[in-house]
Amino acid sequence: MDIQMRIGDRVRIVGIPPNLPVYADFNTPEVFQKSLGRIFTVSDIHTFEGLKSPMIGLDVGEVVGKPAYMETIYVEPEYLEPIAD
Repeated sequence: MDIQMRIGDRVRIVGIPPNLPVYADFNTPEVFQKSLGRIFTVSDIHTFEGLKSPMIGLDVGEVVGKPAYMETIYVEPEYLEPIAD
């Protein structure tokens, strides 16, 4: 599925990618679980070497009790659903 997104678009996280890493200071699977079904605004679109499609950056700090901009996750477009305004 080819989803075209732009910074400022609103999206809902509809799936959790497998094999998410866990870091000492950031439990990625837990953050994704808390974010599942919630709506966020696209804050970044970044192409990473070796990946076929750009990753969508979402500021999700509020799901861990911080200001939104304090934590960002990058999500493959297939795990996102565009939200019409």
